[in-house]
Amino acid sequence: MKLCNYAIIDYRKYQNIDPKSHQYLMDVLTKVWNGTDGHAKQLGRLLLAAHSCKLEQ
Repeated sequence: MKLCNYAIIDYRKYQNIDPKSHQYLMDVLTKVWNGTDGHAKQLGRLLLAAHSCKLEQ
């Protein structure tokens, strides 16, 4: 939550969305994540950085 506050992201907007319901996202995560807590945090920071860039589809 502190990281969301720092990045000015309203986490409540995403609370009811289950990422596991999106197969593509889960497939990519399975492919790139090495299974460690540290790597999970790095990937999370990358996702938040991408989110802050307002990337278009």
